[in-house]
Amino acid sequence: MRYRCIAISAALLLACVSPAAAEDEPLWSLSSSVNYSVGDYGTGKDTTFIYVPFTLGVKPIDGLTLSLTIPLRLSDG
Repeated sequence: MRYRCIAISAALLLACVSPAAAEDEPLWSLSSSVNYSVGDYGTGKDTTFIYVPFTLGVKPIDGLTLSLTIPLRLSDG
């Protein structure tokens, strides 16, 4: 399951890459990461977390950047 999520995340990033914008158009960006954690967190039972945040940003004018982060958290156990 976790490898499928990582593969889907990588495919989404590659699919969203766009050509460079012209100077008068807003600059768009897309970023992501994969965070993997395993532990019992005081419960005595191991829990696995996979957290994949996607951040979409736009810079419509110099000095201003707007961004939106959409978290995807998968937990197992």
